[in-house]
Amino acid sequence: MKVTCESLPGSRVALTVEEGDGEYQKALEQAWRQLANRVNIPGFRRGKAPKAIVMRAVGPEAVEEEALRVYLPQLYREAVSEANIEPIGDPQFDVTQRDPLVVKVTVTVRPEIKLGNYRQIRLTREEPRVAEAQVDTQLEQLRQRHAEWVPVERPVAEEDLVTIDAEGFTGHRPLLYSAGGQELVHADKGEVVLNEQDWAYPVEPDMGMPIPGFAEQLVGMSANEEKEFRLAVPGDDPRFENSKLAGKEISFRVKVKEIKEQHLPEVNDGFATLVGTQDNLEALRAEIREMLLARAAAEEEARLSDLVVDMASAQAPIDLPDELVGREVDRMVQSLQRRLDRQNFSFHNYLQIAQKSEEELRREYRSQAERNIKSVLIVDAIGDAEGIQVTPEEVEEEILRIGLALGDGARARREYADPESRANLEARLRYDKTVRWLVEQATQPESQTQAEPPAEAAATEQTPPSEEGAHS
Repeated sequence: MKVTCESLPGSRVALTVEEGDGEYQKALEQAWRQLANRVNIPGFRRGKAPKAIVMRAVGPEAVEEEALRVYLPQLYREAVSEANIEPIGDPQFDVTQRDPLVVKVTVTVRPEIKLGNYRQIRLTREEPRVAEAQVDTQLEQLRQRHAEWVPVERPVAEEDLVTIDAEGFTGHRPLLYSAGGQELVHADKGEVVLNEQDWAYPVEPDMGMPIPGFAEQLVGMSANEEKEFRLAVPGDDPRFENSKLAGKEISFRVKVKEIKEQHLPEVNDGFATLVGTQDNLEALRAEIREMLLARAAAEEEARLSDLVVDMASAQAPIDLPDELVGREVDRMVQSLQRRLDRQNFSFHNYLQIAQKSEEELRREYRSQAERNIKSVLIVDAIGDAEGIQVTPEEVEEEILRIGLALGDGARARREYADPESRANLEARLRYDKTVRWLVEQATQPESQTQAEPPAEAAATEQTPPSEEGAHS
């Protein structure tokens, strides 16, 4: 077998393979015999017809197609081994000559990565701090969570919770009522854009829901009162910039059915007992302070992680294969679909509301997909250069942690029982472990750092991310 290899853009190679030792002729011989066992030829039992008759019956093209179907995978495996490449995608075959057989094979390979001097990255870790005002904010949120809504007999005020029937539609709606309030004549309502019955509506003008000005129209209304009003949908509101309603007027008809005001508990030792964590207010404040400090530390770690990966990636340009980027875009779209499914919301409706096609969504995802892929490749290459590994004990510990989070250890073990799922988990753990090493390296004192990476980090080939996706 003779193999020549040509590098192409996008981490692709073209192999020109010329078979040797008459292997293709053997494949042709095997092909007609296999076809003879599949076709019915009058006057002969299956597999017993002579070659010439079989060839006439099925045609030489069918025999060649069958021979190539069987032989090309074998030819491809041998060519890949001969050329010493590591493919990451499905090959494309082009038969350029039949005798002797010459095949051009185009395939995506693992991109070459030339790491920069990631050991010289320097970052400053900000000490997490918590202001007492933040503790007060958390206490207020706890108060809101444990508030009672009490019915009142007064007009609607801001911050109330009202139960309403609300209807909204585009177009005019002149009405004629009788003295008793019955509707006598009305025009076509146009397109209905809101139709809610017994809607528990918080009267909070800052929310601007469903459009700015709606909440303000309810202020001053009494229970059982009905009101009609018109509001324009602001064209400069980011929520409506792609909506067909932007700039249009909507006619609303609202009936207030019940008005409730919020009664907040007092912040004292009794409140600490009410929320169920501490028996006095000072202990509750201390617990909240510790929680906020832990959150701030985690946010700082996430900031440093993102920053160090971005800086390491900036030092190492990669010719990203389109196949890898497309696979990551697929994963991102599938992840969105799963999130929508969990919320009982269809992907089709999501696209309609967003007023974009799936193709437009995929184009939007592409830049983030490229960043995800590049981050994984760079971090994994650094892990190789530094000899960072994940032990079986660390994998088992993570499965145990996942089981505890799910409240179902058996389910976690089932999910990671097959080799592929376990390998994906191990890859994620290795990625996280390498990023932690990078952060530690970048934030430690100058005297403790090594200026140069190991020699083997200068250029390396790296396994692409798995189907389960990249880490961003």
